[in-house]
Amino acid sequence: MKYLALLLSFILCACAEKPQPHPSFGEFRAVEHDYETKSVSYLDQNWDNTQRKRFWYTSQGSRFVPYMWYAYLEQADSQAWFNEPEHIESMRYIPMSRSPENRGALPLGFAVTIDKQTQDAWMGFTCAACHTAKVEFEGRPYLVEGGPTMGNWHLFFSELIGALEVTYRSGKEDGAKFARFANNLYGPEKNTESMRSELLRDMKNVIDYLNRHERINQVGSTPGEDHYGFGRIDAFGIIQNAASVLALDDEGNINEPNAPVSYPFLWGAHQSNVVQWNGALPNDVFLGPLARNSGEVIGVLGRLAIEENPWWWSWVPGQKLKYQGSIDFANLGDIEVLLRDLRSPSWPGEIDHALAERGREIYFDQEIGCVRCHQYVPRENEGELYKANLIPAAIVGTDPLMTEQANSHMARSGILEGQRVAILKGPKFAEIEPAIKFSFNGTFGLMLKEPVTVVKAGLKSGQKSSSNLEPLISEPTNDDQAELTLERAFNDYIQATSTLQAEGPVYKARPLTGIWATAPYLHNGSVPNLHALLQHPDDRPSRFWVGSRKIDTVNVGLVSHEGLEQFQVRDENNRIIPGNSNAGHDMASGLTEEQKLALLEFLKTL
Repeated sequence: MKYLALLLSFILCACAEKPQPHPSFGEFRAVEHDYETKSVSYLDQNWDNTQRKRFWYTSQGSRFVPYMWYAYLEQADSQAWFNEPEHIESMRYIPMSRSPENRGALPLGFAVTIDKQTQDAWMGFTCAACHTAKVEFEGRPYLVEGGPTMGNWHLFFSELIGALEVTYRSGKEDGAKFARFANNLYGPEKNTESMRSELLRDMKNVIDYLNRHERINQVGSTPGEDHYGFGRIDAFGIIQNAASVLALDDEGNINEPNAPVSYPFLWGAHQSNVVQWNGALPNDVFLGPLARNSGEVIGVLGRLAIEENPWWWSWVPGQKLKYQGSIDFANLGDIEVLLRDLRSPSWPGEIDHALAERGREIYFDQEIGCVRCHQYVPRENEGELYKANLIPAAIVGTDPLMTEQANSHMARSGILEGQRVAILKGPKFAEIEPAIKFSFNGTFGLMLKEPVTVVKAGLKSGQKSSSNLEPLISEPTNDDQAELTLERAFNDYIQATSTLQAEGPVYKARPLTGIWATAPYLHNGSVPNLHALLQHPDDRPSRFWVGSRKIDTVNVGLVSHEGLEQFQVRDENNRIIPGNSNAGHDMASGLTEEQKLALLEFLKTL
């Protein structure tokens, strides 16, 4: 029956018109503008220039807007380029100059995705956009590979949509802004009325999609309100909505993504048995790293659609549904290989070793020290696998919203009702299910469209010493062999996820390597620096500035007396803003000030 389905697919494709590249960006040429960015220094993190540039610019399948549109898009209120460095910096993403790997002078982590069918070029995020930090230490700028961005996701999309809408309206009114845009895209010779009409139609489709994405992920009752701010996002909520709302085309499934978290740092992520702030996803099963990264792509506008096949497919077993998407599994495998080699950054300044030694004693004290929850990983052992400590949210006492909502958001199954969550075997979807299951199903459905590629990527990127890999270690030579591997892998992933979710609301206590470079602190970024984190929660600042890139060398964090906006724990009525609590994690609050300073000095050495 499988071969019959393939034959039907071949006949249908042969009858269809072959997709043609879109004329506005099918020609992959470099943009005409170029900028030099301020030089930065790099810390020794076990990467060379080739590895870091691969991480910065390897596409994972994210698609925001057509690449050439972005290249020639002006800001909404001026003729300045949208991609101008000062504009990118104001949103706290990292501008970069033109290079052989980045012909369009895109910001760091903004990558070009080529549509596999149409060969159209799109611009979207790769991992580096959200997981690379730029910091300033004693006046010198550094890039921290795998560090948390200070980027403002909501501000970027508001600015992008606003610029597109103003340009589109200009086109409807024969305005100068659209005329410049079209002329830059097509050139004087090809800038015809029919091309401009086609461009306007395409712009409306893209604007409508982006606006829909923003609308379903709106937080609160005020449209356009920025609930996240700089350096935070509710990634779980957005991924869930991408699968249960956009992929299934059901806006009745919207769950408000109102539990923002800081972007986690990536060194050590590959080596951990679980990932995410709440430790809810397995990383030590065959598809762990690939499934984790695939979900991330869906969250940053990698396309995913789950639809019913035409009626003539209904009698072919396993062909009721079709999955369409843009995830690049081969590239995700390559990106994970890079992350496997990434190490934490070393403190770039001088260390008071005598003070740090006293701090070491405090760290390892079994009654008051950090090691009770945060295991110690020496720098030479950072490449080894480890089992993370999962601490009940009620014990750690920090804001519980993220871990409570991650698995409690529910959605209607729609056309997936009665279908298997893991596609090939195992339990089936009931009418109402946890929203996170739909992202699993969508990812698995896309994996089955290219099973050999996925299994090869999984073998490349998996944890090599994991016992879960041994029965699957042979590389497949055809789709049938690969599907047998994926059948086992899907089931293993679902079972492992169910076991983790049964733990209840927990947070992951990670090793503290490189912790100095990951401010603000706690999972929701509610504490500005490590010194404040060592205080009793009542003594921590309830508001502070975020957006600065300057390292606070005394308190260990980012400077918080200046920045781009204020983080607020409480609202104007002195009530804690849901998701913003800075409570909990008060295990070190009983230390003396001298002990705290010693502990801070030791944490700089990790």
